[in-house]
Amino acid sequence: MAYRRANKDINIDLDSFLDVITNCIGVLIVITVLAVINTKYMTFIVRTPFVRKTEKQPVIFECRKNRIIPVYKMEIQQKLEAYLAEMRRNSFDYDRIAHSANLELKDVGDKYYRVDLAKLLRSNILVLVPKTELQGESPKVLKDKDTEFQEVLQHINPEEEFAFFLVRPDSFEIFRAARKLLWANDIEIGWEPLSVGQYISFGATGRRPTVD
Repeated sequence: MAYRRANKDINIDLDSFLDVITNCIGVLIVITVLAVINTKYMTFIVRTPFVRKTEKQPVIFECRKNRIIPVYKMEIQQKLEAYLAEMRRNSFDYDRIAHSANLELKDVGDKYYRVDLAKLLRSNILVLVPKTELQGESPKVLKDKDTEFQEVLQHINPEEEFAFFLVRPDSFEIFRAARKLLWANDIEIGWEPLSVGQYISFGATGRRPTVD
């Protein structure tokens, strides 16, 4: 004789489980509220640049194409002075040569920049023209010991010098990376924005870089 198994509904009481979930959510809400309240009264220290005068000498860098390039202004000026002295000694018509268009083709400078001699002699403004489009070092290699940036960094005297950056619109990433390294070495910095097509130029006083 076959017996038929009776089907019985199984009732599960979920009240205790729901109580646990509710309590957990309540605790999380309380923690969130307390965190928001505490954050309101917390003090955050943010290093904010500010403008001030300094007697220190600038060590200049250009940030272009998201790469950093040292601007050896003193070395370029020394080569320029030597060239101009030689030109004066060997020329009977200095004024004519000084206003010649051929001066724009003269390569007086270093591996990164060429001096615009025509503008210098006509306007007494030192203008540096980049020699190639892609120069300098990228953010990924700034910390490498064999980079030119690190070599320049090691020779900066924080008591007498500070780093000055000329920053193009496409190069704030490399600027921030370099600034972080300089701050870590207690070196003060300054910076100035340059547009894409502007050359680096220095006024007659030779103290403060300006844009052309």
